[in-house]
Amino acid sequence: MANTKSKNIECYIYGAPGSFYGRIFPNNSLHFAYSTSSIHWLSQIPQGLGKSNKENIYLTTTSPPQVFEAYSNQFERDFTTFLKLRGEEIRGGGRMVLGLLGRSVADPTSKDEFKPISLLAETLSDMVAYPCDTLNC
Repeated sequence: MANTKSKNIECYIYGAPGSFYGRIFPNNSLHFAYSTSSIHWLSQIPQGLGKSNKENIYLTTTSPPQVFEAYSNQFERDFTTFLKLRGEEIRGGGRMVLGLLGRSVADPTSKDEFKPISLLAETLSDMVAYPCDTLNC
């Protein structure tokens, strides 16, 4: 006869509102944290860009070098903050799994684009250029 003893495991799943770049949970309260398709969004537009990125919502092949540096610096600050805060919230021995979007090459001026982001950028630009009231929506 097979062993029918089972181990009861308590698991609570919670989707927390708010920003990943601030406190979400109390210290030492998480055994496991999972985040995907979220932390690649920056906490803010990198400072000092002005119009130098021509109203793009991300790095493009036409973005000047100072834009690449500004986005890189902002990501470094944000990701450092994210890891510090999650490190305080996760218990000793806890685990974290992250899923991030990325490029397949290191050169940010390459044609290696993430197409859904490109489509989103084009759509947002069109929405700004042609507000609903001018389209008789």
